[in-house]
Amino acid sequence: MPPIYYDLSELYLLTRGRLKFYGIARVVAEIAYELHRLNRGIVFVIYDETQRGFFEIEPNFGKASHNGLVDLELPQRSLPFRLHGPKEGRSLANRVLAAVVSNCVRVVNRYKLRRLASRFKPIELRGGILISAGRPKLLVDIIDCLLSSGSDTRFHVLLHDCIPLHDFHPNPNSFQTKFHADNNKVIRHASHVMANSKFTAADLVAKVEEGLLPSLPRLSVVPLAHECRPDGEAPTITLPGRPYVLGVGITLGRKNLDVVLAAQRMLMEQGKKPPLLVIAGATRRRTVVDLKKGLNSALAPHVLLIDNPSQADLIELYRNALATMMPSRLEGWGLPLGESLWLGTPVLAAPSSSLPEVGRDLAVYFDPDSPAELAGLLERLGGDQNYRRELQKRIAEARPGLRSWRHVAEDMLASLKNSDDQAMAAG
Repeated sequence: MPPIYYDLSELYLLTRGRLKFYGIARVVAEIAYELHRLNRGIVFVIYDETQRGFFEIEPNFGKASHNGLVDLELPQRSLPFRLHGPKEGRSLANRVLAAVVSNCVRVVNRYKLRRLASRFKPIELRGGILISAGRPKLLVDIIDCLLSSGSDTRFHVLLHDCIPLHDFHPNPNSFQTKFHADNNKVIRHASHVMANSKFTAADLVAKVEEGLLPSLPRLSVVPLAHECRPDGEAPTITLPGRPYVLGVGITLGRKNLDVVLAAQRMLMEQGKKPPLLVIAGATRRRTVVDLKKGLNSALAPHVLLIDNPSQADLIELYRNALATMMPSRLEGWGLPLGESLWLGTPVLAAPSSSLPEVGRDLAVYFDPDSPAELAGLLERLGGDQNYRRELQKRIAEARPGLRSWRHVAEDMLASLKNSDDQAMAAG
């Protein structure tokens, strides 16, 4: 096996306050930790946009890190600022100003980077494999660097979804257009694409057939995990004083908070008290606004927003919930569903996209367009203790067969070897 480099650029941005430790950032960290445990020869790298180059970094892992996984341990005052270049569609004056500001920031960043010389060193990627599970918008800069340096390093990427391409026509917005361009570039230059679920793999193939994506290189499936790992911290949250259901990162629209609110309203209209809905994660302004107007305003006593809970607090919320809600219409994987099952808590989920892969026969599925069906399930969960105990028993019995992050890392290494073997056979 040639040298393996693992990209931590997503966590590099995290240290600069650009991201929260959820979603893709957590996937990157979990895989890094397990790869470190499986293969101490893996080299961890970051890409820096100021230097337009790669740096080797030696993170703290496990108990030595602040999050129990991976910690880059970079002093905040020495971290370079994020560069923001000219944006398409802006006026000439705006683009000139943005270019001038970007060049000034680059000068400051070079000074800052000199102070980080003891924490990471420049590295040229030659003759190996670079793995990244980061967002495509970050990967395009990495690709440009590999191309400009003439590197023969093979690029293996884990793609999380192509959901923004589902309603791409006829008038894509700026986010969809950028997502489309980024994914096209990543796929064209990748040696191997890993999909995070069977659904994502099939979705990628479908988008190729629709002409939205270029032909795929070698494609394999590396499903994500159910495991919800504690970070060693003690929870500080005060749990609600009444039964509640939990939605992690649940929002209006694709993630279908709409059906949960409609089910709660239906219970109220029937003269019944709905369970408290706890929404945990980054609070969206649109969610806050919608909860204060129209029919939803009556639900105020029955909805609690918890902004960016710690990992320890999130685990405490999972463990004490009647159930976790996963009514999404589209998900590349669905981390909250898996995490809830790992911690023994029932899940009410839509039978859509990847969710049946994650929930298997352990989740309780309902029609995402039927508030009445969901209202009935909520009422039963709150009033029938035997029903809930039976769900918990099934989950507990299935626990040994759920996927850990170690499984993900092992599958990733196996897929790299298979891809390498196929490349050698073809060559």
